[in-house]
Amino acid sequence: MNFNLSIVLQVLLLTPILGAICLFLKAGKFCELTPAWMYNFVTWAVVAVSFFVPSALLLGETGLVHFSWFPSMGINFSFYADGLSYLAILFTAFVFLIYGLLNREQSAGFYACLLLIETSLIGLLISVNLLVFYFFYELMLFPIFYLMTTYGSSEAKKAAYQFLLYTLAGSLCLLLAIIYAGYSYFQAEGVFSLELVDLLNHTFTLNEQRILFLGFFVAFAVKSPIFPFHTWLPATYSNAPKGLAIIFAGLLFQAGIYGLFRFNLGLFPQAFAEFAPTLAVLATIGIVYGALLAWRSKSIRGLMAYASISHVGFSILGLATLNPSGVSGGLLQIFSHILIAVGLFTIAYAMERRQSGELITDFRGLASKAPVFSFFVICFSLASISLPLTISFVGEFQVLAASFAKFPIITCFALLGVILGAVYMLGFCQQILFGEPMTEDFDDLDPNERISLASLLVLILILGVLPRFATDLLGVIAKNQLSASPSEILEIIGNPKDKKLSEGLVLANLQVIPHE
Repeated sequence: MNFNLSIVLQVLLLTPILGAICLFLKAGKFCELTPAWMYNFVTWAVVAVSFFVPSALLLGETGLVHFSWFPSMGINFSFYADGLSYLAILFTAFVFLIYGLLNREQSAGFYACLLLIETSLIGLLISVNLLVFYFFYELMLFPIFYLMTTYGSSEAKKAAYQFLLYTLAGSLCLLLAIIYAGYSYFQAEGVFSLELVDLLNHTFTLNEQRILFLGFFVAFAVKSPIFPFHTWLPATYSNAPKGLAIIFAGLLFQAGIYGLFRFNLGLFPQAFAEFAPTLAVLATIGIVYGALLAWRSKSIRGLMAYASISHVGFSILGLATLNPSGVSGGLLQIFSHILIAVGLFTIAYAMERRQSGELITDFRGLASKAPVFSFFVICFSLASISLPLTISFVGEFQVLAASFAKFPIITCFALLGVILGAVYMLGFCQQILFGEPMTEDFDDLDPNERISLASLLVLILILGVLPRFATDLLGVIAKNQLSASPSEILEIIGNPKDKKLSEGLVLANLQVIPHE
């Protein structure tokens, strides 16, 4: 069966949008479906459709979705999928599916907002027009703000406004940079364009690259978040409505790392090389600083929020190496963090549902009360500290090995984050699992929680024991991002219907993944 990639991408993008509209209109009442059932139906559909993307790619489909809207201003709806965006889409769809298994008690509006967030993430991952990317990048802000202010406490509302202000400030920098990039292309070609393919084939001056790099970087640094742009994260994660932190921790940061790789490294390579040492320093500070605060944190969500800052630092450090192995390791850390963070916040959500209390000291002796729960706590804690045979070990090892070759002193400090990670995660396990139980009313995990955590754990182990698929794919993506010539593939993307590749798959950022 021949799958047209352009049709698959359109269906993939429209499915959650239509689902959100149906939930807003409460269409489920006409077919006696609850909001939770409608949400789960849509998330399963998105996962199913996402599996058609590699089928289309492997069959040589190179279809580009392109709808002209305001061509004189370079605004067109252009979408494409490559190996990196496909993996990110698949993991995104999986996380929303997991959330549906865990939470079946929310309103139609709540689930509709979640589907809008999913739409925005999928949209930005396949957008190859900078303004369309910006639209989806900002679209997620509004449902997140609505969920925080409507379903959260008074503290959650304060955190929502802080998140809003930080994100809007970063987004303003991004919008100005996008306009400036289009203007630079206009000066050279006489046509204003925001198409990624055009801008990749355009030579920016070094000063332009520096300015544009900083504009894009600020926006992505806020969303990731990278030290010192991280201050919104602890309050947001700690005060998000119960369970919603699963989505935040698992997916928000990937938009920032993806943007740094796709745009900062792809469009402004000279500026990226200049700023790479600074990025490495910021990443290392984030690794150690986040680990120290996680160690000192008294709340469960606070520990996991600061641990996320530390883990994000490894992704940034990998990109800063400008080495194919280091960059691919940094990309692998995205997916590692998604699996582990979702698992840890699922554990935190399970604890909050069973016993009031947000402090680590509110829990003790759970191993004797909930053995299955305790098993998963230990497994995800070990994965978080990059135990060998887990996906996090593979990515972290690649990053540190490449980083040591380029930044030996910085890498030695980054290793402190690894040691501190073991200290705070093992300390967390010791506190909540062992000792005299503080309550008799802590039930073990229910079937949905067990399925969710088991699914995440299986992926962590499979990609840790058999990492070759992910490392080979991301390694080729990284290598071609660092060395590919835009002119080599520009003509193929420009004429997707006239030519198919027998030696490789065309990628949106002008990369080629060879396959046999």
